Amino acid sequence: MYLKERRIPFQIVDLDQRELSQREWESIFSSFDAGDLIDRESKAYRKKGYGYMVFDIREKLMEDPDILRLPILRHNGRCSFFPNDKFIEDARQ
Repeated sequence: MYLKERRIPFQIVDLDQRELSQREWESIFSSFDAGDLIDRESKAYRKKGYGYMVFDIREKLMEDPDILRLPILRHNGRCSFFPNDKFIEDARQ
């Protein structure tokens, strides 16, 4: 695994096993434009017809994390999509 090979501490959260806490969501939402968090290429997004709906993005992401663009890296209250070499290098220090 990329982070493990570089000896960067990480934690994996399986969204099928555990929901993100309100604080984790706030950390993610403060780092991105909410629209960038949606994986418009995901099966769930297409299957459920989200492309044809008008909805509150934050609310829908918390309700249905299957449409969340992954993986997301978090470090010191900041978030980035993987891969992001600068973010990873900053996390290493």
